Formats: sequence, C-alpha cells, structure tokens
Amino acid sequence: MVLHQRYDPQYDLIDHQLFPLTQKCSASYDMVPGFVSPSIVFFLGLTVLCAGAGLGAAVRRRCSASPR
Repeated sequence: MVLHQRYDPQYDLIDHQLFPLTQKCSASYDMVPGFVSPSIVFFLGLTVLCAGAGLGAAVRRRCSASPR
C-alpha cells in the first residue's frame, strides 16, 4: 500500500464504471485494490450456490415429509 499519493483533479472528471471497480487518484495509482473485483464475483457466486443448495434442500425436505 502506497500512502500519500498526489491527487490529480483531471481523474475526477472520468466517468466511474460500476465493474470492474476503479477509482483513479492519478495515472499510476488506483485507490481500489486489485483483489476487490474478483472477490465480489467470487462471493456473489458463492451466495447464489448457497441459496440454490438451501432451496434444493428445503424442496427435498418438504417433498419427503408430505403424506402419501
């Protein structure tokens, strides 16, 4: 981590993109670390997988508990 970077006001005029996350301070320094965007994708995928597994378990449990 590099501290005390000089802020270049011309980078404030650049449209900020949603993904990959970036916030330029100057031409050579990005305030958003490089691991943030892949982490967001990983944890979003993990959330979808866990929600799918939980939903599948709930459906199986409900189907097996129904009277025959």
